[in-house]
Amino acid sequence: MDSQHISGRGPVRDYLLGKLDEDSANSLEERYFTDRASLLEVDAVEAQLIESYLKGGLSPDDRARFEEQYRPFPQRWRKVSDARARMEQGVRQKRSRRYAPLILAVAASVVVVTGILVYPGSQRNSLRIQVNPMANSPVKRAPTVAASPRADPGLLVSKGMPVLMLHLAPGVQMGGVEGLRVLQLPALRSQIKLILELPGQTANIACSGTVAMIMADGSRNPAWRSADDLQSQAAEGGQVVTLEFASSVLTGGDYEATISAVGTVIQRYQFRASPSR
Repeated sequence: MDSQHISGRGPVRDYLLGKLDEDSANSLEERYFTDRASLLEVDAVEAQLIESYLKGGLSPDDRARFEEQYRPFPQRWRKVSDARARMEQGVRQKRSRRYAPLILAVAASVVVVTGILVYPGSQRNSLRIQVNPMANSPVKRAPTVAASPRADPGLLVSKGMPVLMLHLAPGVQMGGVEGLRVLQLPALRSQIKLILELPGQTANIACSGTVAMIMADGSRNPAWRSADDLQSQAAEGGQVVTLEFASSVLTGGDYEATISAVGTVIQRYQFRASPSR
């Protein structure tokens, strides 16, 4: 790799398909985590790779590798679903533009024919309206009630809600290790802010965050994920990423928060949520 960007799109494509060896993958990740141009290049290659997958342009081996790298991970597979939706919308728009002139011509013909057939009768109706004493009375209409949008209550953070903050450093694991942070859940609904530290990270990164409960068998049960891209902020010793959500997302138990970029987990953080007494 050179000092400006990831050299060539072939290595990036191989990285996304899981073909690179560990040393090459680590080197590539180090570049796109610290260089925005490299990150944008990875995003562009990923978009092309997803399009090729949806259009059936991948070889059988690459298609199998793609599904191994994307299908098991909801956040990655969501990119595929979003791209498929955009492609289908584009097809519908092309069809609409193709038939628009014919639809307009038919509509114009209907308007002309209807005007010829209705005109004599409409002239008589206008005379009746003039002698109708109720013609100028305002028509009372029933008030319309706008349907309120439905939202997940766990994702709603209200203005003025109490705020609880918890700073987390990477590397602290469960099992009684000293330094494990405990979040005392409040009795009243509050806003939770997890301040996730990225020690040694010098450049801002665009990422996403998730929170999952750690089950007894070691599996993770998703509890929350960020709806939009997050931006890290400069802090002493590196960068921090803040996850914000309502306290109703959490119940008593052990949790893991993760930060991911370009579909790859950057750091993991574990903490314990203690129920309110």
